[in-house]
Amino acid sequence: MRNRTTNWPRTTGVGSALLLVAALGIFTPHSPQAKSAAYTFTFLAALNEPAPGGGFHINDFEPGALNNRGDFIYGTDLGTSPDPNTFFGEGVFLRQARQASTVELARSTGPAPGGGVFDFLLLGQTALNDQGDAAFAFTLVPFSTDGVSSGLYRYSHSTGQVTPVVVSGSPAPPPVGGSFAGVGFNVSLTNRGDLVFNGVLPTGVGVFKADKRNQITSVVSPGDVFPGSGEFVSIGNGGPRIAQGGDVAFTARLAGEDSALSSVYVKNARTQEIISVAHAGDREPCGGVFRSAYSPVLNNRSVVVFFGDISQPPDFFQSLGLYRYLRGETVAVACPGDPMPGGGHFVRTSTFTAEQVSINNSGPGEIVFNALLDTVNGEGVHDTGLYVWSRGSLRLVARTGTVIPGVGTVSQLAMPVITGGPPPISFLPDSGAINNDRGQVLLGATLTDGRAVLLLATP
Repeated sequence: MRNRTTNWPRTTGVGSALLLVAALGIFTPHSPQAKSAAYTFTFLAALNEPAPGGGFHINDFEPGALNNRGDFIYGTDLGTSPDPNTFFGEGVFLRQARQASTVELARSTGPAPGGGVFDFLLLGQTALNDQGDAAFAFTLVPFSTDGVSSGLYRYSHSTGQVTPVVVSGSPAPPPVGGSFAGVGFNVSLTNRGDLVFNGVLPTGVGVFKADKRNQITSVVSPGDVFPGSGEFVSIGNGGPRIAQGGDVAFTARLAGEDSALSSVYVKNARTQEIISVAHAGDREPCGGVFRSAYSPVLNNRSVVVFFGDISQPPDFFQSLGLYRYLRGETVAVACPGDPMPGGGHFVRTSTFTAEQVSINNSGPGEIVFNALLDTVNGEGVHDTGLYVWSRGSLRLVARTGTVIPGVGTVSQLAMPVITGGPPPISFLPDSGAINNDRGQVLLGATLTDGRAVLLLATP
């Protein structure tokens, strides 16, 4: 079940790309050239079918990560039958390409490593590295909306075991001190085993890193000072994400700022300097002002990609763009009104704070993202599409109307639990948009026959 609060205040309490144009062959990302690209689609799973380990996939798929071996991790709602009314919680599953097998990492009502029982809510986004190690956060019985009673866990591909990293009551590291009340949404994992997560503290939510030995350090915590601007008081609304070199992207709010807003920052692993990537109130390349910035992702070059809300106050999420930041320079990848490959114009990105945008390490980084379009179907619901930006050009992966041989025709890049709920446009799209360095894309889709499927698109 998704975090339906999207970019609203969390219930968990919780530059210069142009300078590298000549060296990297990067074109300005805005005003993209539409290019067609053929993808082969592989069917992976469908809702209302049996889930590994028992029960049924229902409501939605939540693609988490796709590594360069073709392994992928995902979450899903679980029911005792295909009927959504039999929902009893969620599960986390890892598909191992080389073994052609699926491993259940956790499920609601199951025993949690280290003690307790998994409750009904997966705190996605889940994580996976190229070795096949995984990480996820999950609520524990009894569930609390404040992030209390939850845990962070690792899966080791070499041992086949899931082990706890942090649970409610685990000690927080100095100089923070005290104990974790729990963990928040979203985790990120490197190939060397560094794991970043949102840790819930009595004073708020902070970003922490656990190394491969589970030694925990603070990345940024409530009360830390952003030089010249004030103290961080709210952290973790989308993100955190860690690059292989250790840089960490996160969202936060400073003391005195509107509690509904967030800005994007990166902490440099080498210098320990915190850099403002996009701050609420800054001018942005589409010609407006950032109302809020969220959902940062970054690659091994520390290219940061994020969503920007450029709605006119007091509105939220009516107008959103997609942006790319490198060494002090922010450029627009997609602005409201841009023409999109395959037809229609860009209206906005997804309003979900996880799983709907990613960037790989191929060249300067290919960006995959979901978009709401201005074309509508016969019921007045907007079309949706999934796109890849690469070296200044956009190409279509799939959109409303795409025919997938042997599978069906795409109705929406969204899950039935969203498209069927009022009002449908408020959450679309939410298919997931996850890529690896081979250019493969992990996504979900609802088909015109009503089925919902998990797919792998290979260029």
